[in-house]
Amino acid sequence: MPFTKKDINQLIDFAHIFKAREKFGIYYQNISIIGLVCLLIIYFDFKNSLIPINILIWIGCVTSVLITLIFIKFYKRELGIIWSLFHNLTIGFIVIFIFLKSNDLLSTDKIETNDYYIQKLELKHKTERNRGSYLVPIITVKIDGIDRKLKLSSYYFKDAQKTRQVRIDLKKGFWNYPIIKNIQLIDNE
Repeated sequence: MPFTKKDINQLIDFAHIFKAREKFGIYYQNISIIGLVCLLIIYFDFKNSLIPINILIWIGCVTSVLITLIFIKFYKRELGIIWSLFHNLTIGFIVIFIFLKSNDLLSTDKIETNDYYIQKLELKHKTERNRGSYLVPIITVKIDGIDRKLKLSSYYFKDAQKTRQVRIDLKKGFWNYPIIKNIQLIDNE
């Protein structure tokens, strides 16, 4: 027996938290706002993630297409397929956020501290409105046989030029992607 419009509306708004209430004067779904907030958190928290970006893009796009296909009849009637794909992309951002956080929070492995040799040091010029112009050190180290570029804080600019070793606290994630917990430069003195 096919779903009716009322069944689909109840399925989409199952907890009354995904759809904004009319009494607040907001008529679009809050899930988009939550998805965009998750995207901002991912952007600021993704600095030294060891998960390849193409996997995260793949997860977000597949989620968007999958949810659009599940509710295709509803979207054809109410929103249109193209708009629903963009709307469901924000749901993809939430799934990416859950993937990143579950990799860390569900991991039961211990944190391992290892010293790594800095193979390459790059200084990237960065300009911000409130801080002005400054250099950001980017180091390249070999972790698990793969060269990884790690961005350090501009605070470590002088220390990064003096040393050739770094101590990194790593933890194997739930989805088998390593997680960097801490980066500390080692003095050569």
